[in-house]
Amino acid sequence: MAPRSRVAVVGIGQVGYRSAITELEYKEMDYEAAAKACADAEIDPRKDIGSFVHAQEDFWEGYSITSEYSPDQVGGALRSVCTVTGDGLQAFVTAFMHIVSGVSEVALVVSHGKPSEILDMNKVMQLALDPVYERPLGINHLTPYAFEARAFLDKYRLGREALAYVVAKNRRNALRNPRAAYPIDMNKEDILMHGEEIPPLSRLDVAGYADGAVVVILADARRARKMSEVPVYVRGVAWASETSSLSMRDYYGFPHVRYAAKKSIEMAGVRRPGREIDLAELEDRVSYMELQSVVAYGFFQDRELKQVVNRGLTEMGGDVPVNVSGGALGMGNILEATGLARLYEAVLQLRGEAGQNQLDEAEVAVVNSRREPPSGTCTSVILSTEP
Repeated sequence: MAPRSRVAVVGIGQVGYRSAITELEYKEMDYEAAAKACADAEIDPRKDIGSFVHAQEDFWEGYSITSEYSPDQVGGALRSVCTVTGDGLQAFVTAFMHIVSGVSEVALVVSHGKPSEILDMNKVMQLALDPVYERPLGINHLTPYAFEARAFLDKYRLGREALAYVVAKNRRNALRNPRAAYPIDMNKEDILMHGEEIPPLSRLDVAGYADGAVVVILADARRARKMSEVPVYVRGVAWASETSSLSMRDYYGFPHVRYAAKKSIEMAGVRRPGREIDLAELEDRVSYMELQSVVAYGFFQDRELKQVVNRGLTEMGGDVPVNVSGGALGMGNILEATGLARLYEAVLQLRGEAGQNQLDEAEVAVVNSRREPPSGTCTSVILSTEP
């Protein structure tokens, strides 16, 4: 029996997502998302929030100590502000720990992405690689993903149609999501017609970039019940990192994804993931990553993966609906805000506020994200309508 949750989500807000938001700079996006989240939680950020956690990476912005520009627009000027140079879901877990440890009773998490202002994404990605052994090779930043995708398909005896299934499903799901940047009605055959850019990946296997910002507010569970009519409780959290060396990574085993999934499920007290979890918002910035997570969480037996693809077991009406929001493939890769975007969509589902994508009886959700390159950190969160 898992202990009762001590933390809940009480407010959410977002701006975007579009391939380019030209009318707002990132500070204005953060402000609008924070204003929405604070209104949702019915709080004054200057009086009610004890700590602020910002997820951002200097390389995306093009200058150092980017986070010094974050506090003002989210209500954190002259207040306790913590910066996580990683994915927004990592920042969410940091805020969770602030509350559990007693640092604060209410915490705000903010992250944004403005990839439309990055001139050469590949050059930025290469700066994350080992400067002696890997960067001089001049490899495309998608190459390590292609290695891992090939290893996954070979290990589980799957073809490219498995990747095409994920792409088609998520981008169709995005048609019902007004926040999605890349909705389109496609089937597996349409996707397989596109040639492989870096085998086995085609351009459609990689999520398109989108501008946007997401803010999430967490509170101590006792206070959350007074602040929100529909608090969403955090039942489990975990994270793990792979090696930063691309030449030493376990491409077949994806241990960071498995470990994060295992530990968060244990913390949440989930024994039968395929039956107890009602929906999943999983990493899919590259199509094969969703299937890796499906394996890692144990939703299905390894031998059932072909049936997942052939019978659509992760479709909206399937056994375990995955990325009914459209995921990153349908909504867009928002850089460090992508993980928070997945969590935002899961919270809407558990509140019963997901609109046309709403599932019946959504009570328990799992969210994960991966932050790469080079470290390959995976973060996992289990959410529930009950503490």
